Amino acid sequence: MTTADTQAKPADTYTDPVLNADWSDPDMVPVGDDFHLTASGFGHAPSLRHHDDRFRIFWGDPDQGILQINAPEIRGPWTRPHLIKAAGA
Repeated sequence: MTTADTQAKPADTYTDPVLNADWSDPDMVPVGDDFHLTASGFGHAPSLRHHDDRFRIFWGDPDQGILQINAPEIRGPWTRPHLIKAAGA
């Protein structure tokens, strides 16, 4: 690393990598003036996805299986949990 690399950078810049390690399929979700980042972690849950104009959160429960909730907007309203795949199935 050089001295130039350690000097302060302007507020409108960033240094790669934004995410440390290999996070595939990163998605930026704008909500007003804020931006939320989600990516495939392959081992981390829950997972946030946007598809067919709905936001969806998936998570696994070892006793029940894979569950999902969804909403038309990131702030909701969110549905009740839906069982997508039963445990052991």
